[in-house]
Amino acid sequence: MTLTQMGSTVMNNAKSGILEQQYLMPISSRRLFLNKSIANIVVAFVQAILILIAVMAISDHWISFPVIMIVPFILALLTTVGLGYLIVSLVLRFKRIGSTLVIFQYIYLGILLVNFENYSNLTKCLSCLLPICPMVSWMRLAVNNRPYNLAFYLSESIFNTVLWLIIGLLVFNLADKYVKKNGTLSFY
Repeated sequence: MTLTQMGSTVMNNAKSGILEQQYLMPISSRRLFLNKSIANIVVAFVQAILILIAVMAISDHWISFPVIMIVPFILALLTTVGLGYLIVSLVLRFKRIGSTLVIFQYIYLGILLVNFENYSNLTKCLSCLLPICPMVSWMRLAVNNRPYNLAFYLSESIFNTVLWLIIGLLVFNLADKYVKKNGTLSFY
C-alpha cells in the first residue's frame, strides 16, 4: 500500500504541477523522495499498529511477538524505501502507470503469501531475490514458533535489503537524469 501510495502521490503532483515546483526546491530530488517515503512509512506503521491494537482489544486475543521480529521488520522497511525509489522512477519516466501500480500491488501480495520457507533450498535462495520475501518468511517462521536457520534468514534479509536499495537508487538516478535532461516533469 505504501509503495503504490508513493507512486500515486507523484502522479498527482505531476498532474497538478506541484512536482515541477518540488524540483525547484533547494533539496536534492533523492532527499525529497526519501523524506516522502519515510513519512509514508511512518503513517502506514502508525495506522497498522492502531488497527492491530483495536482488533486485539475487540477480540480479547493479544498477540505476543518474539523480540527478534524487530530485525526483519526494520530490514523490510528499508527495502520498502528502495522499492519506493523504483516506483517513483517508473512514474517519473512513464507518467501514466496508475492502474499498473494497483495490479502490481495485488500480484506482489500473492507472491508474499507463498510459503517459500517450505520449499527446497534452491527455491528458498531464489525467493530471496524478490523484495521483502526473506523477511516475510523469517517473520512467518518466528510468529509460528517454527525452527529456522537464523544465520540464513539474517544474511538473506540483509542481502535483499541492500540489493533493492541499490536497484532503487540506481534506477531513480537514471530516471531523475532523464527527466531533468529532457524536461519531462509535467504530466501532459
